[in-house]
Amino acid sequence: MSLRILNLIQCLIYFVIMICFLIGLYGYFYRVDGNYCEMTYMYEYPDYRSISIPNAIQLKYPRYQLYFYCEGIGCDIHRKQIFNGMPILFIVGNADSYRQVRSLASIAYRMGQHYNKQLDYFSIDFNEELSALFGGVLKQQTEFVIHAIQIILKLYQHQKSTVKPTHVILVGNSVGGILARAIFVESGNLFDQNTVKIIITQATPHQAPVINYDSYLVDFYQNINDYWKKEWNNTLKHIVLLSLAGGDRDHLVRSDLCSLHGLTDEIRSIDILTTAIPQVWTSTDHRCIVWCRQLVLTTTRALFELINSGTNNFNKTTIEIMNIFKHYFLPKLMDMNADLIKSIKQISLNNPVILTKSMSEIKHFKGDYLIPLIKSNFDKIFIFSNMSRSYWIYLTNKPITTDNDKWSIKDITGWLLPIPPSYSSTTFHFNSTGYVKLFIPNLMYLWQVYTVQLESLNCVGTNQPSLIHFHVPWSNEDIYNLVTLKDPSTTYLSSSSFSPLLSIPLIRKMHLKLQRPRLNFSNNNDYPSLELFLNVQCTYTLTINYSYLDILAQLIRYYIFLLPSFLFSVL
Repeated sequence: MSLRILNLIQCLIYFVIMICFLIGLYGYFYRVDGNYCEMTYMYEYPDYRSISIPNAIQLKYPRYQLYFYCEGIGCDIHRKQIFNGMPILFIVGNADSYRQVRSLASIAYRMGQHYNKQLDYFSIDFNEELSALFGGVLKQQTEFVIHAIQIILKLYQHQKSTVKPTHVILVGNSVGGILARAIFVESGNLFDQNTVKIIITQATPHQAPVINYDSYLVDFYQNINDYWKKEWNNTLKHIVLLSLAGGDRDHLVRSDLCSLHGLTDEIRSIDILTTAIPQVWTSTDHRCIVWCRQLVLTTTRALFELINSGTNNFNKTTIEIMNIFKHYFLPKLMDMNADLIKSIKQISLNNPVILTKSMSEIKHFKGDYLIPLIKSNFDKIFIFSNMSRSYWIYLTNKPITTDNDKWSIKDITGWLLPIPPSYSSTTFHFNSTGYVKLFIPNLMYLWQVYTVQLESLNCVGTNQPSLIHFHVPWSNEDIYNLVTLKDPSTTYLSSSSFSPLLSIPLIRKMHLKLQRPRLNFSNNNDYPSLELFLNVQCTYTLTINYSYLDILAQLIRYYIFLLPSFLFSVL
């Protein structure tokens, strides 16, 4: 009898585990935001022209080929393989097609007509080999990338030395980003390492393979990462590396694998999620990151910024390249090393509000700042500081002198509300509140997930949107969620808009989770935070609670790849 009960308990445990596993799978694949990427389109017929390869190289790598992308009448210029732009080599990933270069190349072709500059996109055909599943092909692919770089530079020998490109920019998708890093390890004396200064990777697992299928793959990664850790400030000191991760929608490559932590430093490298990139602000899946129009536009603008005016080459230093990448891929920040100017310009309230610059130099921006105020019953302005505690923002209505440290502050209100930890749901109510910031010190592990629900009430007669911003201080994985309010009294002509008969409230849900774990616990003041930029004419209800379904989904995301090993071990 006891044995039968024991078997029944075992079956019940297996059944519960299987149910949790299936629920976690459902949450993993379906509990993500929608795909908000716009598609890229071609305005002319695309063409992929094969680049001639020396016979010796072709015989050694018969499965591989090099192509050049062009469109419409622009292809006629390149019939004789004469090129005048800035060369960029697109390296495909696992089982990918060389035709994936179309999105970047097509946008660059169209945008170059306005910039009066040109980007020449080349792409490698690896015969759609499964390089993420079998590491035995990675060495040959790396060697062919090296030969492709040399072949591309020879195509520009007809140009004058003053304008002839001396570098090739590498853009690697998925495993292609690893190949871009591997050329410095496998090159030997095959090519000059200084011919590559910029590497951009898309959804590339830099830290480790997604799944360790064989020893070739493990050894390949180990050699590359060991070399980069050792030579980053030596033979690789001329390299600038940009790693882009897709975020929650990428089910193939987790964002923590795209991190450069421990491999490089922040002086010459950036790793960021697409949700935090200005003008992108959306998660991308593993395929979409190649053609997402918002990301393609941002990347192309940054590449055109690198090119010197009047030429199709660039000779910028690593610092200048990093400043350009920070401008386009990181949130805009002011230079906090500037000296404070203690002068305020007196103005009339009948004119637009003028804030005299408070810094002697704010990067490229100089002069006064004009901030138009929306007509309202009262004026409001929010001033936020991301500075440390040794710096302050001062407001005063008295003359400022160097001898007077007393600051007169008027009509500034706010409150600090400590919230005790709880396993139950927590609800807040805000009335006539413009800004709320919540710190979440307990959110530090990958399996933790909070669901935030913002409900707006009494917003009739206003269309001013609200913004939810989730910030993680130790990683570039911020999430922005715009809450657009619809006025029921407004008539909408579009069939896709909300019907005028639909009444407010508007409910917006958001999942707070970490894509990368916290690795440094020395600074206990760096907590994830949730910022709410609200409409003061509305009333809001904010509800925060644990999301157990998404917790199971996070466990599936980070540990499902261990399941095959466990199954084979048990069997």
